[in-house]
Amino acid sequence: MKLKSLLIRFAAVSFAAVMALGCGQEKPIDPDLPEEKDPTQTEGTTIADVLKAEVGGTFEVENVLVVGANTNGVLLQQMGSYIYAFKGSEHDLQVGDLLKVSGTTSSRNGLIQFGSGCTLEKTGTAPVAFPTPEPMDADAIEAYMSDPSIKYVTYSGTVLLSGNYTNLEIDGSPVVGSLDYMTEEFRTKYSKHNVTITGWLFGSYKTYMYTIPVEVKDNGIPQEDVPDGAIYYNTFDADLASQTFGDGGQWPYLDQFEGWKNEKGSGASAVTYDFKSVSCRTNQSSKGDLSQYDGSGKNNIFFSTAPAHLTIGNIAVSGKDLRLSFGAQR
Repeated sequence: MKLKSLLIRFAAVSFAAVMALGCGQEKPIDPDLPEEKDPTQTEGTTIADVLKAEVGGTFEVENVLVVGANTNGVLLQQMGSYIYAFKGSEHDLQVGDLLKVSGTTSSRNGLIQFGSGCTLEKTGTAPVAFPTPEPMDADAIEAYMSDPSIKYVTYSGTVLLSGNYTNLEIDGSPVVGSLDYMTEEFRTKYSKHNVTITGWLFGSYKTYMYTIPVEVKDNGIPQEDVPDGAIYYNTFDADLASQTFGDGGQWPYLDQFEGWKNEKGSGASAVTYDFKSVSCRTNQSSKGDLSQYDGSGKNNIFFSTAPAHLTIGNIAVSGKDLRLSFGAQR
């Protein structure tokens, strides 16, 4: 059984700024001026050639322009073609750098990329003109998940941390925006904030849509709706649990992870917890055949080998006419 949320009421109780990482716009074309030379032109192998070739080949491509970057890789553009290069370690490259890239290609998240260990050599710099971002609503996101490509988009959601992962809970969609390899500065600044991301999509896998932010608009921390009169209310979603504990592949027990402590309400200030054989997980949705009704959030409290218990004590209750409800799964 998975305990989903907890709320206690009087007479009723229920469980239940812009940061620019690199930005720009397409330049208007003046017909009276000579056309600027594309700095990514080359007579050698191109990104387009790499994308047409069989996966697993080794290539060297010059004059590629960095148009997006995270801590472990860069998104490259050349004459209208795009490819992600996964260095696999931290680097100091940034948007506007011209590179020579060499390495072996692989397939990841539905797209071809330069795989781990590729070489990225800076050869110069050039201006970057970003295309107009495509707004991504729920229908557009659903279509993208089955047919991924590299495209420049904008969408909004709430930043939720799960171990080393940085996720974006997208407004109005079950798909999760996966912001791969973000800096600790980014994670600290935007954790739990609703943001509008403008940047590059570069692949999809199951319910994850991989994104490299270029521009981030901070919309602030959303206020959680706590029912009127709540004495104790907990969605267990202060932070998302991740399967990275124990030997690196286990869900955390409650004493290993405090992201489930999200209590609110008039009687929750001195609350205490006692538990045994209980972990926090996100691997099953609270919606579906196993639930009588939708649960409250992302984390689930999982009761494993008996005897297992979670006791919530010291709730400041000021009345006797109370009601308890909670979300659970069979």
